[in-house]
Amino acid sequence: MPLLRYCGSIILFLTLFAQSILADIYVDLNRDGRAERIAWRVFYEDSFGRYYRLEVRDGYGNLMWRAPATKNVDSPYFVAETDFGVALPELAADIDGDGYIELLIPEAQSDVSVTTYHRLRWVRGAFRPLADAALIYQSWRRPPKLYWQKGYASAFGSWASELKPLDAYRAEATIRSVNGKKDYRMGEAVIRWRSYGADIIRWITPLQGSDGTTAYYPQSASSTLPGGWHTVQNDMPSSVYGESYDTVRYIARISERDHYNSRGVRLENFSSILRQDRANYYRYGGDTEDEGDGGYFSTLKARENMEYMPVYPVGISMRRLRDTIVYGTPLLEIRVKEDTMYIRVLR
Repeated sequence: MPLLRYCGSIILFLTLFAQSILADIYVDLNRDGRAERIAWRVFYEDSFGRYYRLEVRDGYGNLMWRAPATKNVDSPYFVAETDFGVALPELAADIDGDGYIELLIPEAQSDVSVTTYHRLRWVRGAFRPLADAALIYQSWRRPPKLYWQKGYASAFGSWASELKPLDAYRAEATIRSVNGKKDYRMGEAVIRWRSYGADIIRWITPLQGSDGTTAYYPQSASSTLPGGWHTVQNDMPSSVYGESYDTVRYIARISERDHYNSRGVRLENFSSILRQDRANYYRYGGDTEDEGDGGYFSTLKARENMEYMPVYPVGISMRRLRDTIVYGTPLLEIRVKEDTMYIRVLR
């Protein structure tokens, strides 16, 4: 074999080998000071795509665990590159501070929609599935936050995707936002893992729309706002509180009964109280001040989703809204837009 061709073959082999090594994830799963290797290997290939099987090996190459080989897109162990989307592991880290390593795998999707992750936790020598969830962005908090939300079914919202690990506590994330008018925005940010999800600690590229408008940009450390952020423009149009944007609107009087569940236990979480209010409305009927939600929260599933909806207080601070609901009997105007609840205290 000519020398040039031989060298070219060696370079190609080394390049493919390096890519294979870089594709694997090395992390100390057992907290013993030695990194294990999380890999995914092809077990089936056809004209529609390539399907992988997850496995974990120790530092000596010994197999420790292997996932079921599956082509079922609903399986938490589904790993593939297909014509309808890519589902490859993005990172492994202790994302909630519980001492266990979680592996995040995005569900395959072929369009711009909210990214949902399969979440696997390494427990007793195996990756065991947690509930699938989306990492939803709440820009109005300081610092801006991302919350894991299970059962997030809307095609609209603001969310994180394409996670790239930086260290055990931080990652880079692509932040995307699509509202009901198909206004699309995207940015890049450094996030820090928290028990509820993550905080955005620095923007790499501010969240921007196709028209070049910026939702937020980073300020210096001397900024008077918590987290060093300054609002340039809200990432929802100023008219978002108008009628045309509503999914549903209703008036609710939070009664004393709404503060207790069906077993008589007092509720301490304001989202649970809002959910109980709807349950009582459909069970007993509201009082004279209530206005119905048109059946929007008539099912158990819909009311369960209320507890995962982001809440935006209107004309009041979040702390005061929470205290008003938990300790009082306010009359509320509630509007749901793109799976976010906008709440105004009427009296």
